[in-house]
Amino acid sequence: MEHLKSINLGVIKMDETRICNMALGFLGANLVTNYRVDESEEAELCRVNFEISRRYCLEEADWTFASDMVVLSALADTPAFKYSRAFQLPSDCLVVRSVSLSSNMSNTLPYLKQNTQLYANAENLYIRYTCDEKNINVFSANAIFALAYKLASLMALPLTESRKTQETMEALTLRYLEKGGGIDGSQSRVAPFKTGKILTSRRTGIIQ
Repeated sequence: MEHLKSINLGVIKMDETRICNMALGFLGANLVTNYRVDESEEAELCRVNFEISRRYCLEEADWTFASDMVVLSALADTPAFKYSRAFQLPSDCLVVRSVSLSSNMSNTLPYLKQNTQLYANAENLYIRYTCDEKNINVFSANAIFALAYKLASLMALPLTESRKTQETMEALTLRYLEKGGGIDGSQSRVAPFKTGKILTSRRTGIIQ
C-alpha cells in the first residue's frame, strides 16, 4: 500500500479540550480543564460525544487534510455476486471518495463498499478516500468549527434543555461542513500516483 497523504500547511494549534470548550462556550456552559479526567457533567458529555462528532464531520465533507490515496490489488477470494473482484480497504478508511483504473483518477468505475471491503470489476484499483484523521492540529478552521458545533448540538439538550439551541447548533454545523467542504473541493487537484517500488500481495490484497 502506498499512501500519498495530503499535508495541511495552515496548521492551527488546537487540542481536544479546547474544542470541547468551544462547544461548551457556544452553549453558555461551564468550561473544563481536561475533558478526559474532569468529573463534571460537561466533561462527561464531552467524553461521550467527542469521537462520534469528529467522525461525523470527517465523513460529511471531502476535506483535503483527511484525504489519502492508495493502490489496491484484488484479493484471492471473489465476491458472491455482481462484481468480479474484492479488495481490502485500508484500516483507517471512513469514506471512499473515488475509484479509478488510472493513477490520475480520471478513469472512474462502478464499485460497492461492503464493510471493510470494496468490490469492483478490475485487478488493480487506485482509490482516494477520507481517512480517520485523529490529529486535531491538521484540521482546517472550518473543520474545527464544524466539529465544535456538532459537539455542541449533541450536548445542547442535557445542558440547556432547549430544542431551539440544539437546532441552531446543528444548523451551524451544516453551514461549516458545506463551507469547508466547498473550499477544500476547490483547492483539490488529483495528481498521478508515483508508485516507485510496488510489491503485489494477493494474500493481503494490498500493494505496498
